Formats: sequence, C-alpha cells, structure tokens
Amino acid sequence: MGGCCSLAGSSVDPEFYPDSSTAKLAKERNAAIEKTLSLERRMIREAGDTVKLLLLGPSEAGKSTVLKQIQMIYGKMTPQERMSHRHTIVANIITGLHCVRENMTRLNLQFANSEAEEAWLTFQRYAFCMQDLFEQKTTGSLDAGDPLICARRPSRRSSEQAASSCTTASTTIVGTSPTGSAPCDANIRDPRRILQIVASAVQTLYEDPAVQRCLYGGVAINLMESVSYFMAEARRIFDQSYEPTDQDILNARAETQTVIETRAQVNRVPYIIYDVAGARSKRHQWAPYFDDATAIIFVVAISEYDKTLKEDPSVNRVRDAIELFEEIAGHPVFRKTSIILFLNKIDLFKKNIETRPVKQYFPEFDGDNDFTSTTGFFAKLFVQAWERGDNREKQLYTHLTHATDQAACKIAITACTHTIARMQMRGHGIL
Repeated sequence: MGGCCSLAGSSVDPEFYPDSSTAKLAKERNAAIEKTLSLERRMIREAGDTVKLLLLGPSEAGKSTVLKQIQMIYGKMTPQERMSHRHTIVANIITGLHCVRENMTRLNLQFANSEAEEAWLTFQRYAFCMQDLFEQKTTGSLDAGDPLICARRPSRRSSEQAASSCTTASTTIVGTSPTGSAPCDANIRDPRRILQIVASAVQTLYEDPAVQRCLYGGVAINLMESVSYFMAEARRIFDQSYEPTDQDILNARAETQTVIETRAQVNRVPYIIYDVAGARSKRHQWAPYFDDATAIIFVVAISEYDKTLKEDPSVNRVRDAIELFEEIAGHPVFRKTSIILFLNKIDLFKKNIETRPVKQYFPEFDGDNDFTSTTGFFAKLFVQAWERGDNREKQLYTHLTHATDQAACKIAITACTHTIARMQMRGHGIL
C-alpha cells in the first residue's frame, strides 16, 4: 500500500495473493464490503447527520497536510486557491535557506567557493522582494508591469519572520544587517528578471556541499523537511507562470495559529473539519470544539522521536505527543467519540532510524532497530496510553501514514471515512 499501511483494516488487497482463486475471493469480499458501506452512507445521508471531525495533535505533526489531502480527495481546489499557495512556498524557501545558513554557522561550515558566497548575497538581496510580490499577486503569471513592493529594502518584520522558526538562542539572521537584508538592485525593475536571478542563486546554493550536508546529513536543527524539496525545484517555482502542483501544496508549511474550519462533502455526507494549532501555548483553544465531535484523527510525527519541543528543549516530542494523546483519549467528552491515530511521516522515520537508533532516545526499547519493530514499539506506547484512559468499550484505529504521499494517504483517509460511517451506524443502532 505504498507509503501507508493500516494496523487495523477490513479490506483485502487481491494483489497480495498470486493464486487466482484466492484473488477472486478477495475481490468478492471487497465488493461485498463496499456494497455494505455504500448502504451505510446512504442511510447516514437520509438521517441528515453531519460529521464533525477534529484534527488534533502536537505542532508540526502534519495535521494541515492531512486536511489538504481530504480537500484534494473529496473536493476541488479553485485556480485562485491553488495560486495563493505561491506566497507560502516562497516563504518556506526563504525561511529554510536562512535556517540552513544559521546551521552552517553553528557547525562551522563554509561555502565551497566564491560562486556560492555570491549566490547567498544575491538571494538575500532579492528574496524578500519576491515574497512580497507573490503575497500581493495571488492570481496569474508575473509580468513586467507588476510592481516591486520592496525594490529598495525588505522590511525588518519580514527578516525577523524568516528567522523566527529557525532560531535557537539567537534571533538574528546570519549574514544580514540589523535593519534587514541588502537592498534590491534599483536598476532591475522587471520581476521576471529577478525571478531568474533568484532561481539561479537558489540552484547554486542547493548544489553547495555544505548546504547539502545541512539538508540531507541529519545535522540541521529546526529545519523544515520540505526545504530540500522546494530548493531542488527552484527553477520551476521561480518561473513567471508557476502554478503550484498538488505535491507542492502538500509540502508547503504554514504554522496554524488559530482553529481552521473546513466544510466538505465526503461520499455525499457533509463533514465539518477542524484543524487546530498544536503548539502547547495554543492548546487552550481546543476545548470549545470538543462537544459533539463525531470522530478525532490524532496526528503525530513519529519521525521526531529524536527531537525536543521548541517551547521546552527538555521534553521529547513523541513523549509529549503520547502524554497529549492520553489526555485526549481519557477526556470524558470523548467517551463515545471514535479516535483514529495517524503515526505520520514514516518516510522520514525510515531514514532517521538508519543513523539514529530508537534506543538512544527511548532506552526502554529492546527490539531490533528495523522499521517493523520500531513502528510496533511506538504503536504499543500509544495503545498503552489509550488503555490508561479506560477506553475498553471502543477500538483504537491506527494507521502508519506518509501525509505528503497522495496515493498512500488516500488509502488511510478512505479507511477513516469507512470507520466513521460504521461508528455512526452503531450510534443509530443499525450495526
């Protein structure tokens, strides 16, 4: 099933069975299951029920990416909505490159040659101009007549924003003056030309060995995993007619600051989906949305088993997620609410365990440091937290997910909608 596998499922994939008779039985069983689910969905629609789905979990777990997947699977993004993501993607590149530069300084890494050093200065000179330009122009291609909002100098606010998600002890962007980056070249007024200049600079930086080490060597701190993806696609992204693809949008990162409400039709059943901010300081916003929740998808990035919270460097991120999950699972309001657990970012998790053994961060783990044993270990930790919440009357549905993989995530989300449909049917006394 690609990048996603379920630890609790009901359907059978005929491709797993080479014998023709077994495959035929599997297909017949799947057809029967789908027929039953189709009947269930029709009865739910007739009952007029609206599913209230909460996306909960710690910060940077991938909740917003799961929401985008649901929107793409069951809805249609307008061209304007798609183009509006350009600003976020450019902002991710700006923030990410400043984060890389900061990590290079921390690790005492230098650019390989003067060409890379010049590319860094060029990037600083023009990057914020592009960010402001994309923020203003959310539709259509860029052309010579589009104004350069900050043709002289980017604002101090923009510089601080780029540093804010990457700083450790310092709040200054490496390589910038106290008042911001170097001013743009006043002689270059055509945004299309500036796009070409920035694209070339980012491409040169991406190919630098020190930058590559920060991106792929596992040595960088607080670096968004999508930065390497966007830098590798710099020439396409900084094209004047650039339109974000689904994969670009799924990789785009924007911290959720409040509660985002989304309405969707899932198999013609109305859903109201709430994506909430996961940072510790934002969790107080969750309570008003707890009442009458039909289901919860709790998302945790198990790839972050080796990282600590930004708010409290003494706390491991996965241990924090387990504690939060236990609190949610044991909350009296959710006694009859379906809870589905997404152990997310398994693609990064597979890479991380190759160089950073789980036992180094979780001494209680005593199995082999392979994918099956380690994911089983983390799943067990969450099941134990579930059981401490006295949830014996309910079943926990757990999925290993890769939220930016469209095909794989669709399997998990489809399984979730089936689970929710069944729980609603039980609530109506039909099952």
